[in-house]
Amino acid sequence: MNQIHPNWGTLFEKNRTKLKLQLKSLDHSTLTPRIGDIFKCYSVDPTTINACIIDQGPHISRKHATGYALEVPTGLTRQEFYIFQLTASKYGINIDSLDPIRETVMLLNADLTSKAGEQWAHDWRWFTTLTLEYIKKVNPTCQFIFLGGYAGTLNTFDGLKFAHPTANARSMRELFNTSFFEKTEESVQWTKIYGI
Repeated sequence: MNQIHPNWGTLFEKNRTKLKLQLKSLDHSTLTPRIGDIFKCYSVDPTTINACIIDQGPHISRKHATGYALEVPTGLTRQEFYIFQLTASKYGINIDSLDPIRETVMLLNADLTSKAGEQWAHDWRWFTTLTLEYIKKVNPTCQFIFLGGYAGTLNTFDGLKFAHPTANARSMRELFNTSFFEKTEESVQWTKIYGI
């Protein structure tokens, strides 16, 4: 819990009891990500982030899940990461990790945890919905980008909803091409995400 930025304090304080119960109900031996990484994405300041990108849920492999949506440890790959590499390259920025955007973008999973080998094993949407409402309250200019149907169920306001990248393309080249970038450029303020 010491990873959590102080500006999340009110959200966590109000939901302390329910969070404790949820954490107590989890089997730590099969938990993905590991217990110490569950709230890692809350290390950003909700009052200053430019965007919150919401993905489906954590990677179902314990060695891949980090506590950040879309991210995997260095040396491993997750296809959704290419969306950042492609769009960054359009602005002449070369990124090989999410580090350059970690301070300006919250990388949130719709469900904060799952069970190794199993998607959607734990329902965290009650808390991630409260998270989005909290951001909207303390940071009205933050943009919200929902990747996929499951993440899109949290979209109760005017967030941008995209089909899940890996579920809707035969290859990454087919999806992350110029026309995809141009479509997203009309709606996503990519320059704010990259701090340009």
